[in-house]
Amino acid sequence: YRFHRWEVSDDAVYSQSGWFVRHRVIIPIARIQVVDTEAGPIEQVLGLATLTVTTASSAGTIHIAGLDAEVARTTAADLTIRTQAFTDDAT
Repeated sequence: YRFHRWEVSDDAVYSQSGWFVRHRVIIPIARIQVVDTEAGPIEQVLGLATLTVTTASSAGTIHIAGLDAEVARTTAADLTIRTQAFTDDAT
């Protein structure tokens, strides 16, 4: 069976997905570089969107598909505000 779970906490964004093998990604808020939302034609008709959270690491990208469009927009805005609080290099 296929599953996808995600959570945004005060410190990090968590994502877990897979079929039989679980793939888990944890991105600390300080490491986030890009927060993006997109909605293709079918997603737009259904009122859905995809939220993408990216770091400098190629393994650190999280894609959360099938979100309500408003939830995706507010989550992206919230994460953008949180990342602006970190002005130092997070490496």
